[in-house]
Amino acid sequence: MSSYDAMYGMSSGSGHVDMSSSSHHRRPKHHKKWRQQQNAQRAKAAQQDQEEDDEDAMEEVEFADYAPAKLKVGGPHPDPVVENASLAAVEPPDLGEDPLADLPEEIVEENRLSGLQLESIAYANYRFAKSLADGSRCGFFIGDGAGMGKGRQLAGIIAQQSRRGHGRHVWISVSNDLKFDAERDLADILGLPPAPRESCGVDRHADRRLPVYALSKLSYERLSRQIRDGVVFLTYAALIAKNHKGLRRVEQLIDWCGGADFEGCVMFDESHKAKNLQTQSGKPTKVAEAVMELQKALPRAKIVYCSATGASEPRHLAYMARLGLWDGAEDGAAPFDDFDSFKQIVDSRGVGMMELIAMHLKQQGALVCRALSFQHCTFELVDGVMDAHLEKVYDRAVELWAQLRLVLLKMLGDKTLKNPFDTSSDDSATGATMDENDVDEFGLVSSSYAAKLHKASKQTKTKEKKTRPGQRHALALLLGGPPALLQGPLRRREGPRGHRASRNRPRGRKVRRRRPTVHGGGQDLGRPRRRQGLRPRRRRHPR
Repeated sequence: MSSYDAMYGMSSGSGHVDMSSSSHHRRPKHHKKWRQQQNAQRAKAAQQDQEEDDEDAMEEVEFADYAPAKLKVGGPHPDPVVENASLAAVEPPDLGEDPLADLPEEIVEENRLSGLQLESIAYANYRFAKSLADGSRCGFFIGDGAGMGKGRQLAGIIAQQSRRGHGRHVWISVSNDLKFDAERDLADILGLPPAPRESCGVDRHADRRLPVYALSKLSYERLSRQIRDGVVFLTYAALIAKNHKGLRRVEQLIDWCGGADFEGCVMFDESHKAKNLQTQSGKPTKVAEAVMELQKALPRAKIVYCSATGASEPRHLAYMARLGLWDGAEDGAAPFDDFDSFKQIVDSRGVGMMELIAMHLKQQGALVCRALSFQHCTFELVDGVMDAHLEKVYDRAVELWAQLRLVLLKMLGDKTLKNPFDTSSDDSATGATMDENDVDEFGLVSSSYAAKLHKASKQTKTKEKKTRPGQRHALALLLGGPPALLQGPLRRREGPRGHRASRNRPRGRKVRRRRPTVHGGGQDLGRPRRRQGLRPRRRRHPR
């Protein structure tokens, strides 16, 4: 065996290279930088494998037809409904004897709510009967997709709790316009016509109707002095609002509810607005903080989270503290000690672990997640072909810009317009030079050179009144430069008669200063001083 073979671990009888015997000269394992690179490559490869597994898991999602397993009342839903196959493999808990107690019988008899919507009301009532380890009431999560009638489900939960003597409720959503949808859903549930406008006369069903008040139209005084029992509707933006005196809406709302003794409903519609309680920067959003403050101040409130896109990452579940996933539950069913351990474990196991969390919530009766079926839907890809009118508008726009370019090129050729990209005159002083790569195939100046010229012109200090970079800004856009070059003034601002604006400031009033003396009087210094922003007063002489 030669010295070459011995150095690189190659035997004389075969062409196999023994990488484990002697590769010290090519792979310095003792080198710290090399080890860091190897660890980074392994971590990157593991992350890619995890992402591929997650993508495969998402592509292999299957759905199963859904029907309530424990509730046998109510009519069918208007459209076919499906559920994720992994959730369909889990059976929810038993509901007890009468899960729809105190709900108006007309709702079930007249099929104002489907059986799927009644199931959400039943399991919300099931969860409200349980408590967490700290004494706060368990919450419920409605994760249904679009078309399932989540607003009607929230209205049904409020109607049931109102019959039990809880007259005050809170409904938080993303837009003030959804207040009318909440009023419509509550009216439909109770079998009442829509509420008339204030200018349309007296409401004959006011005694049976559950009023909905818009918090944005109320003052910052105590709500108990302004409204009676009912539903206070507000947005997440209003939840974090405060007036000039420092009075906050969330504190006003907590005072109206009654604090720790409040047992009404708090509906977080579109609750994903509060998902950024745990951020990568470590600073939560104001909405997330207000949502958590409201939940902590009302421990016995009946909390309902409602969103079709509740969480895409484990950290987005931080505000759902009432689901009982951490901090312990009354029956010891919490699988994690705190949220940090929950986040760390779920993050390390990917999408599969998130599915297990959803299955656990359904098994505890804390989650419903259904969606409309696309079984009988057909899809067709259609190219958006322009009609004759749109083609004419597009052609005229192209002709306009083409004509404008020709006019500019002609003006540059006749020297009636100074070329802002002429490197032979003054651009060489700025250090910006043009080459053949700075012009595209259409003869336009590239944005890279325009940005380079703009940067060089900013570094060059000129004493001329007319700012040359300003002219470059305007023409750079027409000749292919980026719009950002339009920033900055074209000329320095001047006052009347060519004087600078800084010279036209109002003169101050003359005030004599007096130097204090020993006897308490004062010595007139005689030299006046001027106060900034005041004009001198003219002394009137007697006639």
